[in-house]
Amino acid sequence: MEPEEHQNLRKNKISPQERSRAIQIFSTSVIFSAIAVASSTALLAIPNLETLTIFFFIVGYQYGKSAGLMTVITSVTVFEFFASQFYGSGGLIPFLLKFPPFLLVMFMGVYFRSINETESEFPSVSQSSLNQTHSKILYQIPDQLHISQSEFSFYERFLLAQLGFALTIVFDIFTSLSLIVFVPTWEAVLASFITGLPFFILHQITNAVLFSTFPSIIDALNKVRPV
Repeated sequence: MEPEEHQNLRKNKISPQERSRAIQIFSTSVIFSAIAVASSTALLAIPNLETLTIFFFIVGYQYGKSAGLMTVITSVTVFEFFASQFYGSGGLIPFLLKFPPFLLVMFMGVYFRSINETESEFPSVSQSSLNQTHSKILYQIPDQLHISQSEFSFYERFLLAQLGFALTIVFDIFTSLSLIVFVPTWEAVLASFITGLPFFILHQITNAVLFSTFPSIIDALNKVRPV
């Protein structure tokens, strides 16, 4: 008769499908974190212009909350390091206050996917393709999302732009509220809103434009194929 400890090990053994899914989640988060951080870091010289928001929405939509959560944590942490080198460190509280709005963006992507499709987060991956998962993670995107630019009307793109605009307002409010930790008066927070208004508007407009291009970004990803 098989010893009890061996039975427990067998029960707790990770299946090939679970291992493959974990690899996909990790690979996706690393790839999109690198893209989001690199592109946002390149834009640091332009105040409030970043690509983190749109990429968090894409990952949440494309791969679900597991990969999205890992991407948000990784990207925000790494990007904060580069941003602190450019602007100076804002401290722990402003850093932590960036997570709630970014997580909201990611979960909005998950929700947006749920009302458009009923597919699972990842397609089934056979054992034979397990070893190729990491190198071909980007090329599996076409199997995930069957969207083309023609499927989105101007009105739907406009709604996406409005969503990006609204989510960016939430982000700017959260980050502005961090000032109250250092200057505990609402007058200081109001002054921060007023003086930062031009930068907030720029941030909201640029993200609205990026969100309106969401179908085009997905369409471009769908055309990526292995060499």
